[in-house]
Amino acid sequence: MSRCSLLSIFVLSSFSSYSLADYTCAPSITINPPADISNAWFYPNTWNDSFPAPTYAAGQNCSWIVNIPKGMYAWVTVNASTNIQSSLTLVDSVSYSTRIEKSEPFFLLNPSFTVNLQAMQVGTFGIRVQWYNGEDFF
Repeated sequence: MSRCSLLSIFVLSSFSSYSLADYTCAPSITINPPADISNAWFYPNTWNDSFPAPTYAAGQNCSWIVNIPKGMYAWVTVNASTNIQSSLTLVDSVSYSTRIEKSEPFFLLNPSFTVNLQAMQVGTFGIRVQWYNGEDFF
């Protein structure tokens, strides 16, 4: 097979994996709770957890900083399927980092947590955050 053909196959496969992705994320997003905390926040905003997690494009780095006001906590559900080349991590308010490879729930306290995605290949990812008042729990 000629070099030109191999290059064409590589370019086409890269383009097709990129075009099959549902979304490309912004490099950094800061999220605050909604005025009505009975409403969950979803990313991407066109998704909810009654559907399979959407596909993200390869070749991107994204970060979501989610604020949790004092006196509140957050219940977070990450729906994901990542590969060994990509990295999806959640870093909590005491800097403890958890690598996420599949769907996982988290209970998080103030002041914030961060979700980082380094996508080397296409994968799936969706996140749901529900905030609660601390007095509802403690």
